[in-house]
Amino acid sequence: ASTYSKFVDNNIVVGDIVKVINKIPRADILIGGPPCQSFSLVGKRINDDPRGQLVFAYLEAVARIKPRVFLMENVPGLCASYFNDESLHSYLSKQFLKLGYEVNFLKLNAVDFCVPQLRKRIFLIGQKLNNIFYLLSSNEFAVKVLKLKRQAFPIKCKDAISDLPYPAASDDRGLPYPKKNLSEYAKLMREQANKDVFLHFIPTMSRISTCAARG
Repeated sequence: ASTYSKFVDNNIVVGDIVKVINKIPRADILIGGPPCQSFSLVGKRINDDPRGQLVFAYLEAVARIKPRVFLMENVPGLCASYFNDESLHSYLSKQFLKLGYEVNFLKLNAVDFCVPQLRKRIFLIGQKLNNIFYLLSSNEFAVKVLKLKRQAFPIKCKDAISDLPYPAASDDRGLPYPKKNLSEYAKLMREQANKDVFLHFIPTMSRISTCAARG
């Protein structure tokens, strides 16, 4: 939050969404990602985890603000969660429908949208029934928005970081990017970047971590 305030906009409220929900201003678009720990299939999925209740706070925020469009993101495990004997994503979709929204339920993988990472997420995207909203395909997103060539897919880890220099010994200086052939993706990522890369260093392991690594 402090970084956002310093470099983007200081019009930010930090706090428990339940306590500050009345401070959220009117907006055309409302984007939220309630905590996923209680839904993640790799987590403990504790039934009474209070973080799992924050999806309902997001539902309340949509009801109060009445945006033209909303987007809620979460992990696929939300689909395996239930509320009142109904899958949670289905329950939420019905509640949003009652508020006058047409709801699109999407299962997406970040690698299909130019991110060099296999990360699956679900999205509930709602729009007022009289709005016209068009969802771009992964190919349209790459070509029309990012101006990338389709044959550059899928984005691999090598495409993203192969031009990084060898890490520095400490974090107190920047390192110049090596001048060599870049992938289409790297060219896009470096387009507005500094000539040097920062915070690219080998961290010093703590004594505990060192002992753990040694066994």
